[in-house]
Amino acid sequence: MDRLPLLAPTPQPQPWVVGATVGITPEDYSGDGAGPSGLGAAGDCEVTDLTGPSEDFAQVDDPLREVFQSLGCFLVDPDLGPLTKDKIGAMKDIQDAAFGDKAAGKDIRLVYHLRANLAVFRRDILCMKVGGWMKDDIVNIYMALLQDRDTVMRKKKLNFPRCYFFDTFFFCKLYSDTMTYSFDNVRSQASARMLECDQLICPVHLGKHWTCAVADYQQQTVTYYDSLWSCRDAKAILHALLSFVDDMSQALGKTIDISAWRVRCPKKDEMPKQNNGCDCGGFALLFAEYASRNAQFNFSQRHINAYRTKIVADVATMKNWHPPRKVVGEH
Repeated sequence: MDRLPLLAPTPQPQPWVVGATVGITPEDYSGDGAGPSGLGAAGDCEVTDLTGPSEDFAQVDDPLREVFQSLGCFLVDPDLGPLTKDKIGAMKDIQDAAFGDKAAGKDIRLVYHLRANLAVFRRDILCMKVGGWMKDDIVNIYMALLQDRDTVMRKKKLNFPRCYFFDTFFFCKLYSDTMTYSFDNVRSQASARMLECDQLICPVHLGKHWTCAVADYQQQTVTYYDSLWSCRDAKAILHALLSFVDDMSQALGKTIDISAWRVRCPKKDEMPKQNNGCDCGGFALLFAEYASRNAQFNFSQRHINAYRTKIVADVATMKNWHPPRKVVGEH
């Protein structure tokens, strides 16, 4: 069976971080939602406590260790969090459906996200193999999961930025399809929730390359993250998102003065760089995920294959969790 390649085995035992579970009640999904479509069905959200008790990998119960060994890895990078038992089981199921001997048809639907009305098909999971180009369906459903997580963090009153996550179609309509800014194309998406946030996080697809742009109300900045360090289209992208903040706030009757805002493309020593031509999607999602926690970008190319695994696990269980560590300052 052609399983999804994961983090390479390590000869040394690594610490296993014990995860704490924070339950989500139906009240957490009150219907007002977060993001364009509101929230849907209830579930559980797992929050990994990196400050809690830990144990050596060698002490992990045998069935779990056998699963890790069968998948060809011991532990996903600690900063991305461990794969819990339910995620491992769901990931194995979805891998069997995508890559197993009985898998058939690239159009077989494997996962469905109710709130965002998004489906993941076998063809989408196939792209998550090492070296695969990430499809917009994966990016969109991951943005939806990050939005779900943001809503849970607000309900739990956790000390993290309040974020609004766009899908990949937003910026295409706003700018990149025609390379001309058009607020009218996205006017219907303007929402009061965008003004209640600390950050607007936007995946940007430039034909064959994924990047990420973040508008931060508190810092009064719009920042563009490009893992190729090219920043070739940065100026136009930055000003398009900044213009959206201006036009959107006026359309909603709450004008934001953007005259003092800064647009920025981080220096090379501030931003990780990809070393190939296929991992831009993983970097873009990491930029979005880390920015949503105000976390330092302490990942690199070596983390990407592990992150592909985590994406599959999150998508398989329709859950995304975060390390609830102290918020770090500006990137």
